[in-house]
Amino acid sequence: MKIKGEYQNHLIANQGKNKQQSKTDFAQFLEKELEESSSSAQAKPVSSITPLNLNLNNLKFNFMQEMDNLLNLWEDYTQKLNSEQANLKEIYGLLSTLKEKVQHLKNSGDYLNQPSPLKDILNELEVLTTTEEIKINRGDYT
Repeated sequence: MKIKGEYQNHLIANQGKNKQQSKTDFAQFLEKELEESSSSAQAKPVSSITPLNLNLNNLKFNFMQEMDNLLNLWEDYTQKLNSEQANLKEIYGLLSTLKEKVQHLKNSGDYLNQPSPLKDILNELEVLTTTEEIKINRGDYT
């Protein structure tokens, strides 16, 4: 059973008019935007694009520096773990710093733009820090 409202015929009749009107409105809007963009494109100097490119290179370089710092921190952790003079509080503090830095890098916007080998290294470091934290909490290192 179909229910027809009293406005249904009116809506069907106006539907074709609205489509034609929206097409002409869009054409006018597009033409206006193209005129504005062509006039503004001529006014912009080419040198204004360069800092953006340098900024992207700096972001990639900063991510690589952070990865290098993370690997150096991991090396310090392993050396302290093998050292007889370090206590577990220091080692656990270093491990928690490692875990925070891994999470910081994974949550950064640059992480998604990195090649898969770097992502794999960061994922492995995350697994290693979690495993080491479990080992310390379990009492494997005394």
